[in-house]
Amino acid sequence: MKNRFPQHMAVSSGFIIFGANNQDIAADARLVAVDLVMNDSDALGPSFGGRNKVISMYPGNRYQQNSIQAYRNFCGAPPEGVEHEIVMVDSRKSNFNFCSDEASGILTSKIREAGKTGQKTAIVFGQPVTNTNSMLFADTLGHFRQEAAASDVLLIAIFTNPDGFDDTELPNVCEEYFGIREAVPDFDQDTAMVFECESLKGLRRFGMGQTMCSISYANRRIQHKFTAFVSTEPRDRAMWYLQCAGRANVDIAKALKVHPSTVTRTLQKLPRNEPVVKSEDWLEKMLTHLRCLEDGGAASRDTHSPKSMWVDNDDELDDAECDDDDEEC
Repeated sequence: MKNRFPQHMAVSSGFIIFGANNQDIAADARLVAVDLVMNDSDALGPSFGGRNKVISMYPGNRYQQNSIQAYRNFCGAPPEGVEHEIVMVDSRKSNFNFCSDEASGILTSKIREAGKTGQKTAIVFGQPVTNTNSMLFADTLGHFRQEAAASDVLLIAIFTNPDGFDDTELPNVCEEYFGIREAVPDFDQDTAMVFECESLKGLRRFGMGQTMCSISYANRRIQHKFTAFVSTEPRDRAMWYLQCAGRANVDIAKALKVHPSTVTRTLQKLPRNEPVVKSEDWLEKMLTHLRCLEDGGAASRDTHSPKSMWVDNDDELDDAECDDDDEEC
């Protein structure tokens, strides 16, 4: 995905927070965050200052470390010149909390230690949280932020809260905050999420500040693909992709079995992104997948649609065949 942001948006040290509302998304987001740092990627907008060492911290023992390392290996090796280290904090507590009074010193010590090495280091940790509005929690995060900035270390937290983080003050206690939402993936991907950059919130209508990350687990490889955000729903994205391919709204409506007014209103609500032209084969597979989902089934990634999909036939859209929310019906 082409980046449109200036280099000064790089976050070279301090504190970055990712906020997710479930543990599955958080686990995937953690892998994404580590890859972004190791590759100095600006796929989410800001880049992360060119780290040459990433430390991933987990609670647990060396046996659990082997499992984490094996999972991490599915993402491939770090790029040349970048070291990735997994550090286990030996704990028998199932609810270990890096941000608690007794454990925050562990993270602080690791930040200071990393700063003394002279390497450009990023430290990544994950933590379920429920007390996001407490003063004690805010003070702890503020302390982490000061320690990271003083040590020229980039500290990255992946926080999880089932109630979400919409009404919290987290964006105010870090250099950058990314909200994470789950999205329905395209037919050729396994899972997807949307990263929302807080500092670019005002530009989302223009297709900036929101990035969709699609994840594939094929062939024992975890692969991430970043695209500009269009919608969390595949039907809305289908309308947008078909419009990019030059299809008229009435033809899009026929293909998706909706009223043309639904297509018009949906496209008006989507961000103003640069057009992305997919191949005709991909579009046909996408439409087949959506039709199978509507029928209660699932389409395989190799399923092809009939070549007559864009040819006039007896399956014309009747004016009565439209969504319940269409006033024109």
